[in-house]
Amino acid sequence: MNFRDRFSEKMRQPDDALAISFEGRETTWREIRDAGIQLDSLLSQSGVDRMQTVGVLSRNRPGQAAVISNLIDTGRCLSIIYTMQSAEGIARDIEKLRLPAIVGSAEDWSPEAIAAARNVGSVGLCLPRREELELELVPEISKLNNDLLYTKSQPQSLGLLSSGTTGKPKRIDFPLSVLDRLIESMSVADTPLGNLPLEINFHPLSGMGGMMLFLGSICRAGAVCLLERYRLGSWLEAIEQHRPSTIVMPAAVIRDVLDEEISPERLRSVTMVWGGSAPLDPDLQDRFEEIYDIPIIWGYGATEFAGTAASWTPALREQFGKSKRGSVGRPFAGISVRLVDPETGVEKRRGEEGLLEAKVPAFGEKWIRTTDVAVMDEDDFIFLKGRADQAIIRGGFKVLPESITDALLDHPAVKDAMAGGIDDRRLGQVPIAAVELAKGSEYVTEENLLAFLRTKLVSYAIPAAIYILPSLPRTGNMKANIAALAELGTCE
Repeated sequence: MNFRDRFSEKMRQPDDALAISFEGRETTWREIRDAGIQLDSLLSQSGVDRMQTVGVLSRNRPGQAAVISNLIDTGRCLSIIYTMQSAEGIARDIEKLRLPAIVGSAEDWSPEAIAAARNVGSVGLCLPRREELELELVPEISKLNNDLLYTKSQPQSLGLLSSGTTGKPKRIDFPLSVLDRLIESMSVADTPLGNLPLEINFHPLSGMGGMMLFLGSICRAGAVCLLERYRLGSWLEAIEQHRPSTIVMPAAVIRDVLDEEISPERLRSVTMVWGGSAPLDPDLQDRFEEIYDIPIIWGYGATEFAGTAASWTPALREQFGKSKRGSVGRPFAGISVRLVDPETGVEKRRGEEGLLEAKVPAFGEKWIRTTDVAVMDEDDFIFLKGRADQAIIRGGFKVLPESITDALLDHPAVKDAMAGGIDDRRLGQVPIAAVELAKGSEYVTEENLLAFLRTKLVSYAIPAAIYILPSLPRTGNMKANIAALAELGTCE
């Protein structure tokens, strides 16, 4: 069966079957289906037929999970709107997307978001209670602008913001047929489909990683455990409650478990860990595996690949585990990977560094270029060497320095700005920035600038520090001296 068939089959499980576990509340499939009836009724009442794309202000909560599930099941297109950003940022997305209807939690319907929806004529639906599935119309935005309506049916799609692996983050509308790759991506453990334990997902549903875990867990296990955000204590409680045999652990979580000296007994059900949202230090992997006796299966993927493109498997670990430390594994069957010169596009030989490109059959014959610098050896193992675009990977989230610089330059008191990353023991890297103020702006403080950035950037892109300097450090050819900026951050 393809993704859509498998997902629809799971949507029709018995009424009392578990669908979503969330902080002690268990939502059944009957509740999910009832929520779908209400959603369909409110959309139809508002003049939004099934040909229209519906936006979701996404959070890891039962209400949003029910909305996403029912939109997919009824054949509607959906577009996910990031909520890990300021009210102004959400409002900008609403105005840009111009969707007929948008669903979100009460706190995401800020005055700015409501004003933006009113300006374009989008209908707003609200999930007023955090743990519940009931929906209601937002009174101020209950009138639809018919100019937003499609007059012809569209192929079903899922719109997500990319992570930045192939350049500046951008919105991608994936045909739902592409999500067949999602099931393939979740088979890295060589585990056959069947009665599998549900996934514990704290990755945001607004990105491919979180969406892959959410939809994949339903397709494979028939249910999912959602955590609104990662907290070590609640994550461990979920593991003890659901006793999964596999779990996802980003590098920052692996380090957290080691630093807090979590007892192996608390992970006793786990037989395999997998991850790949950021590079994994081989020494960190060795420490974890020695203490917990659980193998780590690491991989490499991107939103633009609709999942994982390369990975280890248990069989590869058995054969090459010691000799290929630090690798993200081999390309999946059917996926081609090559390394190219960034200027000429000429393919590099094995053992030479180049920009990683991948060809994913679901997207045709085109090569998808990333901004990751890598090496591939004679055995097809891939070793990541860094980012050509100097992206900062903060606990698994990619932050482009230019996004911080551009936002700082929007401040009227900032004459010039630069941003970069420094190493952080817990998160891998964190962004920092430096600014040169315009004449007469000496009154501006670091906190003023941080407050300004919070209206412009997602939370994980906010710098850990902003240095106000008489002049920015530069190289001999007047380019920003990122190394000098890093020294500022590491000297504190």
